[in-house]
Amino acid sequence: MKHKRKIISVLCLLSLFISFSLPASANSAQHDWSGRDECGVMTVDGDCPLIVEHETLTFDLQEFPDYRSYSEQDLASYTGRVTAEYTFYNPSDLTITARMAFPLTETYNTYPGEFTDYKITVDGEAIDANIRHTVINYLEDFDVDTDLYRLKDDYIKDDFFTGGDLLVNKYVITMPAFEGGEFWGGARCGIDISPSDYPNTMFYFPSGSMCHVLDNGTYRVYSNRVRPYSTITYYAIGEEPSALPSFKVYYDWKCNDSEVLAVGTKSEKIETLTLNDLIFKNYDEKCGVSHMDWYNANLEILKARRDSGNPLASLSDFSTWPGYLLTVWYCYEVTVGPGERITNTVSAPMYPDVDTSYDPVKYTYTYLLSPAGTWADFGTLDIYVNTPYYISNSSVGEFETTDNGYELHLEGLPKDAKGNYKELQFVLRTEPVTDTVRSIFSIIGDFFSRIIDFFKNMFNSIFG
Repeated sequence: MKHKRKIISVLCLLSLFISFSLPASANSAQHDWSGRDECGVMTVDGDCPLIVEHETLTFDLQEFPDYRSYSEQDLASYTGRVTAEYTFYNPSDLTITARMAFPLTETYNTYPGEFTDYKITVDGEAIDANIRHTVINYLEDFDVDTDLYRLKDDYIKDDFFTGGDLLVNKYVITMPAFEGGEFWGGARCGIDISPSDYPNTMFYFPSGSMCHVLDNGTYRVYSNRVRPYSTITYYAIGEEPSALPSFKVYYDWKCNDSEVLAVGTKSEKIETLTLNDLIFKNYDEKCGVSHMDWYNANLEILKARRDSGNPLASLSDFSTWPGYLLTVWYCYEVTVGPGERITNTVSAPMYPDVDTSYDPVKYTYTYLLSPAGTWADFGTLDIYVNTPYYISNSSVGEFETTDNGYELHLEGLPKDAKGNYKELQFVLRTEPVTDTVRSIFSIIGDFFSRIIDFFKNMFNSIFG
């Protein structure tokens, strides 16, 4: 599974000292591409009695994708696939209609986001599937319990977010006259919002705003650069505030109280709209996400904020980074009679994570096995990797060599020492290499070179 959390560093040049099965260079060229984690089929209904008697996972990886381009045209000839074949058995006396789902995990800055190459059959007959979407934070790894819970069959509601017709008031504040703040990023507006003052209201600042929490628990929102008589727009979701938040103009870019240039006074309501108006402001029917899934994805973001006590709302159009993304799901149903067995097959493209800073290049493939733990029981698992390349690492055990590549038999889903399900991950290379011993210097060098790339990308995404 991909781990995306990164920390700043200064020692990337240490990787230059190591040359054996380690990062080959520390140049400024991009050397890291994120693939697409594939996933096992899971049941949407937690009390489904169906059991998986056997699963066969077959990876057909006869070539590596052209990681130099993400376009569909350039990758059209790529043939790498994984096929998961499940034998389901119904031990009950009832006819079971089970709702199935498998997620296609996030694909930021990676291979094409079209999902037309996925094939689902039951006993050899193709069946239809619905495409669904749920929210995931860019920094999150896929988690079965958390992400499956987000797959709702209706619009989310609670005591505060009562529906799309929840009232939202739009306000504009106008900067007063002031002098100074021309240097070091310019003057900023600081807006103070105390959660205790607005227990039934959330405030949404559309763009260019950040915040920090003062010692007394007040959230201070600080804007982009402002000028005399410029304006800032914000929204109040829920109860209309009886008194609007106070604001000041600061010389300091984080709006510290020692650098006040002016005190603001002019603030006015200009419009009343609904939560639907706000959430669907940037929604495009052509995006392929249903109205309900778009609404629920944003409600998950809003609810997480409110549940944490944060009075500042956050919304997403799911097209920027860093931020929130949408996990794509294929959802379908199968019916199994009493004592009946069926064979459900799912076939999907298989894209690796690519790290060209290694020599030979590392191609890491990830398949999430933990979703299979949602079934009432799980039997045996056979894994076949048909490839002319070499496996150098595996997270679930040592593969045996075959005429077509590799194979591995497991008596059940693999677990770690704590009893948690392990995900399948293996590395392919063009030469037989084992990464069992790596110098501490190479680890530090690789780590820090990645961090520098991370902050370069973040800087470019913010400042263009």
